[in-house]
Amino acid sequence: MRERHAPELRQPSPAAPTILRSAGITILSPAGDLHTAPDELRWEPQTDATSYSVQVMEVDHVALWSAETRDASIALPQVLRARIIPGKPLLWEVVAKDGAGKAVAWSGKQRFSVSK
Repeated sequence: MRERHAPELRQPSPAAPTILRSAGITILSPAGDLHTAPDELRWEPQTDATSYSVQVMEVDHVALWSAETRDASIALPQVLRARIIPGKPLLWEVVAKDGAGKAVAWSGKQRFSVSK
């Protein structure tokens, strides 16, 4: 038989190892409905990141473009901007990496589209 009350959560002991979770990256732009195709992708920099991996994709997650940068923004190439058509939603995400190339923070997927 199951007990019908929530399990008790105990405070960790001072001797228990600290577990750190990955941080989230705050996306600045683009997001939501836009009047024109964006020129760049921008996000809040992460203090422990030495580089960022960026990807733009269709809503079914098929990759359209990806790049690496050391900055907290990246210009979109004209070939990609030409594929951003009114009414067609796209997704993008960024992953922050440390000096060893290990992912330390993720943005999650962000949706944007250009209004018709």
